[in-house]
Amino acid sequence: MKNIVFGGCSLTWGQSLWYEGHFPNDNHPRDGFFYEPKICKECYEYMFEHRWPKQVANHFGKEEKINALNGGNNMSIKAFIQNSINENTELVIFQTTQFVRYPQYVDYQVKKIEEFVLQTEEKGIPVRFIHWMWVDITDEEMKIFLGNKKYDADANRLKFPPGGKNAENNLAEVPKVKFQLPPHDGNLLTSKIVRDRTIYILNKFNFSEIVEWHYPNGNDLNKKYTIAGKFGIPETASAADTHFNMEGHNLMATEIIKHLENEIKKGTIKL
Repeated sequence: MKNIVFGGCSLTWGQSLWYEGHFPNDNHPRDGFFYEPKICKECYEYMFEHRWPKQVANHFGKEEKINALNGGNNMSIKAFIQNSINENTELVIFQTTQFVRYPQYVDYQVKKIEEFVLQTEEKGIPVRFIHWMWVDITDEEMKIFLGNKKYDADANRLKFPPGGKNAENNLAEVPKVKFQLPPHDGNLLTSKIVRDRTIYILNKFNFSEIVEWHYPNGNDLNKKYTIAGKFGIPETASAADTHFNMEGHNLMATEIIKHLENEIKKGTIKL
């Protein structure tokens, strides 16, 4: 059977989705962390059947291939995909995660991802991306960033002298996702190879506003599409569980399917 390889972190793997099943023997803590021994068999089965990669693969009549292990960094995700591709693979969907999860700088990771894309597509297998926290910065904004770095920690934004975005306010600002873009690195972040293959979720380059609660404009999305937003945060929890709930997985599947069907119509991919 033809397959689609899905690589990603816990947001692709399906962490916490089993809460939706309300299994009486589910004793996994509701704090967003992962405790493998506490996941019941029924929980695993429920998650396997309902997470967004399964929905996407089923829609196109393909087998889904996903890492059996939860979590990961961009390089381990890449390695899993490379090891999973076979003669039946028709498409790769790569969900990028936080760059800071890997010890090498952003540029190193982006270069390796670019090499992976070109090598994979030489085999006739298209690669598409979705991004959790890949910062949406244009080439022009990156030039300003590299030349005039100032970081406003309180505002969580990189600020620049006049000449770029919002120059009419005598200030050019580039949004910064917390802990994501080290100020001494990232000149490959605007990678055209990756951008040209990115699937936009809710018309945004990344889906961080859905799962990251520190976004001022993300509150409604957080409440609608995350576990914590749907089930609340237990008093005993050390953190809010911002993994996708069922509505979140349905949203991701719908957005990705819509994008892929459009590409099929245009003839840019075949499934």
